Amino acid sequence: MAKLEMCLVLFLSMWVAAVMPQVKGNDELLGMIRPRKEKVTRLHFYFHEKVSGQNPTSATVAQAPNMLQSPTFFGGINVVDDALTDGPDPTSKLVGRAQGMYASSGLSEITLLMAVDLVFTDNSTLSIFGQNHIHRPIRRMSIIGGTGAFELARGYLTFKTHYYNPTSGNAILECDIQSDLQRSEGFARSHATSNLEDPKAAALQASLDSNGGAQLETQFTNFSKDGLSLDENTFEEALKLFRDSKHLLLANVSSIGSGTPEEF
Repeated sequence: MAKLEMCLVLFLSMWVAAVMPQVKGNDELLGMIRPRKEKVTRLHFYFHEKVSGQNPTSATVAQAPNMLQSPTFFGGINVVDDALTDGPDPTSKLVGRAQGMYASSGLSEITLLMAVDLVFTDNSTLSIFGQNHIHRPIRRMSIIGGTGAFELARGYLTFKTHYYNPTSGNAILECDIQSDLQRSEGFARSHATSNLEDPKAAALQASLDSNGGAQLETQFTNFSKDGLSLDENTFEEALKLFRDSKHLLLANVSSIGSGTPEEF
């Protein structure tokens, strides 16, 4: 097994060294996969949690046997589909929904462990996760990802209670988000299908087909003369693994090799 792994490493290193100088515009290709500068996005909106009344947006789906006797409602689990608006008034413009769940996870303080997606009206999302200590004036939670305009998002969300009715349980939370977006040029085209007709990918393929196999076999013959013993089965198995890796590389080069990456 160790010999096979050594063969595969040698295959890959020799092929990259032999092929990459033949690809025109190699610096441009490498530039496509370098990370872009981060873009900071700030958002401000209001989160409407409606526990009771007409059309509640939060529902208890599970609870511990003694939850109602707990001063912190420990052991309760709720699902939510709360409105997000651009102002504190419930009739303000809708900018999205907060969909997910939270669990009451504190014994000595009311603490909600939240896992919620903020789904905006353009279908972009931000995923938030963390503890919401509801009686603290300011709470901060982590942004752990996103989709659409927020792919590769990271950052934090700050909650402040704008309104809370202890009788009904309904609340309005003021939310501020600071999110950093970092996307490589190649990742911007991650939904593109592989296309081996792309000039850069085709150049890699042609170079390997015309020169790579013969060059590698010659090099391994030389290595054998220098004391590296390779039986036929080991060589063929290593070559197969190498070709599989090569096809994966070509597919990725194809997906980033053409077009103009989308901008934020």
